[in-house]
Amino acid sequence: MKINFILTEQDYLTHLLYSASKTPAILKKRKRNRFLLPVLYVAVGFFGMLNGKIVLFLCLVALALLWYSGFPNWEKNQYVKHYKKYIKNNLSDLSGKENVYDFRQDGIYASEDNSEPYKIAWSEIHGLYEIPDALYLGLNSGHTIILPKQAVPETDALKHLILENPANPDIKVVNDPDWKW
Repeated sequence: MKINFILTEQDYLTHLLYSASKTPAILKKRKRNRFLLPVLYVAVGFFGMLNGKIVLFLCLVALALLWYSGFPNWEKNQYVKHYKKYIKNNLSDLSGKENVYDFRQDGIYASEDNSEPYKIAWSEIHGLYEIPDALYLGLNSGHTIILPKQAVPETDALKHLILENPANPDIKVVNDPDWKW
């Protein structure tokens, strides 16, 4: 099965946001950042209330509620902004180039912009991750093959080819059909 496509900056952005949404350290940091400031506001307000400053307490509790409810949207926008800048500075040379992946029984042959193809052994694949817009093949080297679904005419056939390959029976499969940033 041979697939030709051009990756856009949006494809890279979606991949980076998906990776961020699944990384334990980032999840921990996001949770901590959401709770830390509201707890601090309420604590300061409580001490203000003990000193008879009820208005200060109510204002800080209101501020804590605003932060807690508004922080996720603000933080999401910050991640998008950060990753767009990262893509512009570091990955812009990869956008707009034709990628060719030829899935064969002995491995995956990949090339970019009519360059000489290189082989990726089936045993190099450790994970298959599916979201509504793309399939990602995680490699043992830490790299990821991004396959936009609009470029893959037969998604189920490709998944079957990858998962049924005897060279690597222990591929981790993650299906996130409802994932969105």
